[in-house]
Amino acid sequence: AKYLIDLGHTKIGFIGGNNIYLSAKERRRWFISALNDNNLEPFIIEEGEFTIISGYEIMSRWIKEDKIPTAVFASDDKIALGAINACHTHNIKVPQDISICGYDNLMIAAELNPHLTTVQQPVEQMGKEAAEIILQLIQGHSLKAKTIKLPPKLILRDSTQPPNR
Repeated sequence: AKYLIDLGHTKIGFIGGNNIYLSAKERRRWFISALNDNNLEPFIIEEGEFTIISGYEIMSRWIKEDKIPTAVFASDDKIALGAINACHTHNIKVPQDISICGYDNLMIAAELNPHLTTVQQPVEQMGKEAAEIILQLIQGHSLKAKTIKLPPKLILRDSTQPPNR
């Protein structure tokens, strides 16, 4: 969200995953936090599923209802792909008419047209941290609960640009 704001977007929509998942709740929370930090309100927020069809249906509805943001942060790459497909169906150009950013950096993100700007989690480091904790528990160590924060990485590609409207 901060990247989209830095590009000059103020009408930013959010398509989230199902809130039964902690990741969906956290991505929505951090999206809203980034907007609030910049004195912005979300243009539109909708919860969906972590699927291509969900992104397609939500984006299509926004287009039909003329609730089109200048940028969309999709809480995963599959949702972003669906949103891009909906834009193509309705003759809306990405990124010329609307910027779309995903999350997860799935392999397909670099193969889409346009190539998807996305956020990559440090999954290898996450696995190493989890393995270290498991090994310590197996060795009989008593561990205190702790939070480990690992920064994600923004992968800049072709699906985002400054707003045209």
